[in-house]
Amino acid sequence: ILVVQSHLIGDVMMAIPILKALKMKYPDAAICILANSFARELLNGAWYVDVIYTAPFPWGIRKYSVINLWRLFSVIMRLRRERFALAIDAQIDFRNTFLMFLIGAKRRLGYDIVGGRTFLTDIPDFPREIVHLLEGRLSVLQYLGIDITDKRYELPVNEEARKWTETFLHEKGIKGQNIVAIHPGASVTEKLWRSERFAAIIDYLYGKGFCPIL
Repeated sequence: ILVVQSHLIGDVMMAIPILKALKMKYPDAAICILANSFARELLNGAWYVDVIYTAPFPWGIRKYSVINLWRLFSVIMRLRRERFALAIDAQIDFRNTFLMFLIGAKRRLGYDIVGGRTFLTDIPDFPREIVHLLEGRLSVLQYLGIDITDKRYELPVNEEARKWTETFLHEKGIKGQNIVAIHPGASVTEKLWRSERFAAIIDYLYGKGFCPIL
């Protein structure tokens, strides 16, 4: 089973509940993901992923160079040899559906609300009550009869990273506190939240006894 997520690191994070649900439903299947290169470091060692394929998706990393296009083509040709039984679009993006078609997956599951119906074999109706983007992407698994109530993220953390974190927290004098990490940035200006709103959230967290870290 191949999950295709061609966009940025936050989108890969939102694919985690999909990968977990698939592994729980099909424990004997090889659960694979195709994503940009940062997915390997992010997901390496996760119990819910068996194989991590990477490719430089030009529309994801916004680099439409000839080299990136050639590398993407090379990955597509390699994946055609894997003969996937099922491919799933984890982004709701017609470019993903076209990729799944080129890869030659026997079944190709996804929504067609942004186009791509021609390249899909399994097209559920998009649930109109969806509020959060994560829920919208995860809901496609209901078509397979998969329980989607678990929306939690889960990342593997190796021993080296654990030791680094313990040292860092000890040096900053905040070990043992209830920490909330805040990343006040985005890939493009249009996605940035206003700084005064981040400040309001930080003040709120302090008032509730949390320790915010930027």
